[in-house]
Amino acid sequence: MHTKKHIKSLFAGLVTGLLALAFSGCNDSDSNGAATGPSGAGAFSGASISFNPTVNFLAGNTLTYLNTEVGSPFPAAAVATAGTYTYTPNASFTQGTLTMNVTGITDPIVLDISSFTRNGTNVTGFTARSGGQSYPVTVTGTITAYQPAPSGGGSTGETRAADIPSAMQGSHVLTFHKSETTAISGVPADGTETTFTIGARTLAFNGRTLTDPVFYNGNTLEWLFKDGSIWWAVSQAVGGGLNEINVQGPYSASSVAFYGQYNDRADEGGGGSVSVDGDGKFVAGSIFYATLNTKTGPDTVPSTPHLSTPNVPETGQLKFEIANNGDLIVGDSLMVIPYSAADITAVTYVQVLTGNPLGTNTVTISKNTTTNAPTNVSIYIVRNQVTPSVKTTQVTYTFTPVPAE
Repeated sequence: MHTKKHIKSLFAGLVTGLLALAFSGCNDSDSNGAATGPSGAGAFSGASISFNPTVNFLAGNTLTYLNTEVGSPFPAAAVATAGTYTYTPNASFTQGTLTMNVTGITDPIVLDISSFTRNGTNVTGFTARSGGQSYPVTVTGTITAYQPAPSGGGSTGETRAADIPSAMQGSHVLTFHKSETTAISGVPADGTETTFTIGARTLAFNGRTLTDPVFYNGNTLEWLFKDGSIWWAVSQAVGGGLNEINVQGPYSASSVAFYGQYNDRADEGGGGSVSVDGDGKFVAGSIFYATLNTKTGPDTVPSTPHLSTPNVPETGQLKFEIANNGDLIVGDSLMVIPYSAADITAVTYVQVLTGNPLGTNTVTISKNTTTNAPTNVSIYIVRNQVTPSVKTTQVTYTFTPVPAE
């Protein structure tokens, strides 16, 4: 298609122009060069640490604590003993305070941790300070480090989330709608009704409280609460209230698993309602649904494995919604793409990602020239790796909008 070829040409120029930026990029450290550690308590889930005691971190900010070391400066525990924990990072995520409350131990065990060692995005060790003494700590399993946006104003990676707006806070009784992705431990059964309590920086449910949400890829409409292999994505509706809570895998994975979503709607889908302004672009609040027509790719040159791309659902109905600022929200914050251009026949949205890999997400919505109803949707995704080797992955989806009811 001519449009696709033109975008490829533009992207080639983009790669050349941003190559130096990509190489200088993010070194996952603060301005003083210190490596970043976990962004919140949920990052510890599923891992264990050893420093005389051995602590196993479980889901929902729970743990087991074992310490049979003779002469250890830390409280003894002859058997693995249950407890809870919190973690509060500093503003740059290069230090933090880990607080553990263990059953039968009167005082909390407080560790000031820093000097993180890393293997890629995984924390492999750090230094813990307690009672004026420092202790080396080894990590078993995966503690994912905070991934800052690249220098130069890029939007790829994690950033500390702002407080959740008051309109989204409070108690919400929601029902889980499972996707066709095979569930892992911790994913609720289809139809499960759960009461969530949302605070400024907390998500509480089923006797658990998750803390310290982050934004990812510059998406400030979705608060991500990490819970080991499951991320709970709390998204904001166009009107400012709660939209949904997506249950998914980490964005840092090579392929992001989408397990389903909690919402308070009895029925999903339908035609929705759209309108346009004098320039031909869709106005805030417009919403419609569409079903997959074709998928081409992913294609990768010079060779596989493919670079990671957004996990666009291929079954059911995909939602398209226009935010208050004119951005296009695809699939309940799967992608949030800025408005680019409009005419009588189509509206285009383009998101440019810097860093490594570089990338573009382009959505073109064709519309009826008389009614302005969407008639076709094209999603064109490109990722271009510049180091350690040059590689390009691209995938194209087309969707057929569901007629308005």
